[in-house]
Order: sequence, then structure tokens, then C-alpha cells
Amino acid sequence: IEQYAKSRYIENNWLTRFLVGKPGGKLKHADMLLAKKIIKFKCLVGLYDDIEVSMARFQRYFGWNSRVAAAVDGSSGSNKNNNNDEGASACRADAVLRGDKNVEHPTVREGSVAWNAIA
Repeated sequence: IEQYAKSRYIENNWLTRFLVGKPGGKLKHADMLLAKKIIKFKCLVGLYDDIEVSMARFQRYFGWNSRVAAAVDGSSGSNKNNNNDEGASACRADAVLRGDKNVEHPTVREGSVAWNAIA
């Protein structure tokens, strides 16, 4: 990580640059404000550190409970107090417990040489 952080391949504010379509040059305050606006209005954000809350947010946003109810009983899915809430919660808990074994990243300690080079 340290080698990458010190190389010419390291990116500066890559997410901001990607969101505002500015791969090179100096970023301005207006670029940061635009990136924040894009995230606020165009993205649904979840935090891995708070995955249960994030999964519940996704479930509400995408209407997964109502879609499941409609598929199971042929209803319009408008009945929010259905038995599928338990099934959805159990499914969410199982997915969180299993995690994603394909995502393994090295840990970088705050204050380390790698941390400071990337920060």
C-alpha cells in the first residue's frame, strides 16, 4: 500500500473527480459542493460499519417487503404489516452474518506511513 501511495498512480480525490467529471487539474471548492450535491440527491448510501441499519434502509427504499408480499399473495403490496417482515429480517440477518468473503482488504492503521501517504 505504501508503494502504491507513493507512486505516480495514486489518485487525488478520485471520487470527487469521478462525480464532477474532472479527471485532472486543480479541484475547486465548487467541485466539492457539486460532488456533495450529487451524492445527496443521486445516491443511496449505506455504511458497512452499520450494515444492519443500512440494509434496513435499502429494504425500505426499494420496497422489498411490499414487492415480496405482492409476489406471494398476489396483492398490490400496499399492506405494510405482513408476515414477510420476519422473513425479510431473517434474510437480511443471514446475509449480514455471512458477509462477503470476496472482499478482503489489508488493514491500514491510522497514523501509519501508508495512512499518511494516502490521506
